[in-house]
Amino acid sequence: MKLIIREYLANLKERKELDALLPDLLSQMGLDVFSKPDVGGRQYGVDVAAFGSIDGKEKRFICSQ
Repeated sequence: MKLIIREYLANLKERKELDALLPDLLSQMGLDVFSKPDVGGRQYGVDVAAFGSIDGKEKRFICSQ
């Protein structure tokens, strides 16, 4: 199953596919997404940013491409 998901995510295009899926995926994992992809606005090199705890420690997750 992991191989199928990994291959599916690798084949997604960045615009309108991965950008739409990643914030929802992080949110469903219990993280608070505070920066989402946007066209035309400044993002300072960060596409998606979230914070929260997965293994008990508060962490920031920064995704860029």
